[in-house]
Amino acid sequence: MISQLLLANSFLISVTVEMKKTSVLNTSKDEARKVALTLLGGSHDRHKVFLGANASSMFENLARCFVDRGSLKESDDIILASENHTANTIPWIEAAGKTGARISWWTQHPLPRNDDFDHSTDFDELLSVNTRLICLSHSSNILGSIRDIRLICEKVRQKCPRAHIIIDGVASAPHVNPAVDYLGVDWYCVSFHKLFGPHLGAMIG
Repeated sequence: MISQLLLANSFLISVTVEMKKTSVLNTSKDEARKVALTLLGGSHDRHKVFLGANASSMFENLARCFVDRGSLKESDDIILASENHTANTIPWIEAAGKTGARISWWTQHPLPRNDDFDHSTDFDELLSVNTRLICLSHSSNILGSIRDIRLICEKVRQKCPRAHIIIDGVASAPHVNPAVDYLGVDWYCVSFHKLFGPHLGAMIG
C-alpha cells in the first residue's frame, strides 16, 4: 500500500513538474514572439511571428507551404536576386522544380543571353501579372549594398497584385531597422544570433 502510494505521488509530482515546464515554455515562446514583433517593427493587427532553428529553415518551411497548399502554380513567376544568400534561393528553385513555375533573375550586371531563364538588371522589366514570389535580400553581406525595399514594394503592388515579397534581413538587421510594417513586405526573416541573441530564426508575415 505504501509503495503504491509513493509511486502514485511520484507520478503526480512528475506530471505536475512537466505541466509547469510546458507552461513556462509556452509563455517563453509567446514573450519571444512579442519581442521579435517589436524588434522587427511589425503590426500587432497584421503580423505574426514564427520561430525556428535558423533563417534557412524558415525559408525552407515557407517554400514548402507555397507548394503544399497549391499557392504556387506552373503559370507563376518567381523573381530571385543574383546576390541572394542560398537560404533565400535554393528553396525557391526547388519549389519551381516541383510546380513548374518560372524563375527570373534580377542581376547586378548584364549577363549573356540564356534561353533557360530570364534575367535583367532592370527590376521593372521582370515584373508582370504572373509574378507570384519576389525573393530579395535587404542588404548583401558580400557587396555591402542596401536595397530600397519600400520603393520596391510600391512598384510591385502597382503591377503585381498577387505577388508575395519575401525579404532576407539577416545581413541588414544588425545595421538597419527592419521596420516591416513601414516597408510593406509580406515576409521578413532574420537570425537572432546576428543580433547578439540566441541561435534562433524568426520570420514575420
